[in-house]
Amino acid sequence: MDLIEAVKSWGLNDKEAKVYLALLQLGLTTAYSVAGKSGLKKPTTYVILEQLVEKGLVKKIFRDKKLFFEAESPENVWQIVEERMLRAKKALPELSAIKKGDQKKITMAYYEGINGFREIYYKLLKEIGTKSEILGFYSQFDDLSAELVDFLNELNEFQEKNGIRRRVITTINDYYQQNKILSRMLADQRIKLKGLLREKYNSNISIEVYLGKVLIVSHRYLQAVVIENTDVAEVIRQVFGIVWDLVEKDRKSYVGYSNVKEKQEYRLNEKQTAFNEESENKDEIKIAINKNEKSFTVDNKQNQEKIKLKVDVDEKLKELIGE
Repeated sequence: MDLIEAVKSWGLNDKEAKVYLALLQLGLTTAYSVAGKSGLKKPTTYVILEQLVEKGLVKKIFRDKKLFFEAESPENVWQIVEERMLRAKKALPELSAIKKGDQKKITMAYYEGINGFREIYYKLLKEIGTKSEILGFYSQFDDLSAELVDFLNELNEFQEKNGIRRRVITTINDYYQQNKILSRMLADQRIKLKGLLREKYNSNISIEVYLGKVLIVSHRYLQAVVIENTDVAEVIRQVFGIVWDLVEKDRKSYVGYSNVKEKQEYRLNEKQTAFNEESENKDEIKIAINKNEKSFTVDNKQNQEKIKLKVDVDEKLKELIGE
């Protein structure tokens, strides 16, 4: 065993460890002898001996008007070390309170590449768990590399398995509708989506809020920045809430496709034999009518670049059946 390293684990530096071991071997002796044994200069040895005396690891003894030094036994030193560790442990709650109280500072960390993404995403997901939902302005997810798609699927599986919830505002695209994992999460409301047409919202950056942290991600360049500050997280959370409530009022750009299939059929009321072919919304929504089965179908994919899709259909359905 490396005794120098063992003694240093008590909280001593390299020179202190050498002086203590030399004194332990020599027993009661002078600083001059310790200097010779340790290989250090005499002035340096005197200084270090005084430091060890202050730490309680060495004793001073005057005999016949001469100054001697003696090392405390390893057992006594270990007891001293244990007592210090115990005091430090008892102080942990108070020290933690001091750190928590110092939340005004904004700290940032940078991550890059798939490995960097894996490190920060799993860290944040494990922290948030089911305590709160993730809020996110998501990018349009265009031109993702195969490696990134695999990683995102891995993340989605983790979130589905652990019951993690998300609310997302993003660009309308096929990514959410074609991904089986996301489709399941949409169906059971673990993910709630509000989509905007590309000409209205087409960001290449995602911004997510996790408790007291904000994650800003560029999927294009595989770079991420985490901002840790409760004030910053709260203002992004509030902005998200405002946009979430307002986005549906933008009737020309909003499509709530959280759980909308490409073709969605609506049954008519028993009293209704057909959709009003003269309806002013007919050309805008393009509803296909089956008079025999008393149903009509909306082709969402075909018309997703037009206005008033699902919202208008839902309103017309309520009008037809008298709700």
